[in-house]
Amino acid sequence: MAKKRIKMLTAMAASSWSLSPGQITEVNAEIAKAWEAAGIAKLVEDEVETATIEPKETATKRRRRKG
Repeated sequence: MAKKRIKMLTAMAASSWSLSPGQITEVNAEIAKAWEAAGIAKLVEDEVETATIEPKETATKRRRRKG
């Protein structure tokens, strides 16, 4: 059975699992469609997360004025 990635919009729990708002998880396609229609979750496209590295800050030396 096909799986779909969803992002939870509300909290949901059962005796053996729980999902929090904002949590991304995989469920069966049928369940994903039903939860999306009910407003419980939304489908998530397969996004590739990328990290960026900011350059380090460097201090400059103070120069004395001549004169």
